[in-house]
Amino acid sequence: MSRNIRLFPTYSQKENQTTNHCLLILKMLYEENPKFLSEALGLLFGENFSGTVGVKFIQQHRAKDSVPDGEIFQDSFSVFIETKLGSDFGSKQLLDHLNTLKEKQGKRILIALGNFEQDPTNHPVLQDVETRVISF
Repeated sequence: MSRNIRLFPTYSQKENQTTNHCLLILKMLYEENPKFLSEALGLLFGENFSGTVGVKFIQQHRAKDSVPDGEIFQDSFSVFIETKLGSDFGSKQLLDHLNTLKEKQGKRILIALGNFEQDPTNHPVLQDVETRVISF
């Protein structure tokens, strides 16, 4: 069951509240000026997101094989967000999100939003997922 992004979320889990607030900030940028969201996404991902019009923001929307905590999408791109309060991501969950993203059109990005004590590029689960994705 997907929910709208709100200033005062009805979620009880802290992970979902964190996702909601991050999506809310990006949505506010978009509502102020779509160019602001394009620039923010471009800086975050090193990609060109110009012309973002008709962007949708949803949370907890059931996809084919997964339920990402958040999603930002339109025809030209899809961004899935998986949030953890720490860094306890699971390979299966992230791979399920990536499998769902494979079916989307345009640019596809998965954000693992967490509180990492160390450099996230050395996180064993993220390294495992990256190795498996290369073999997709």
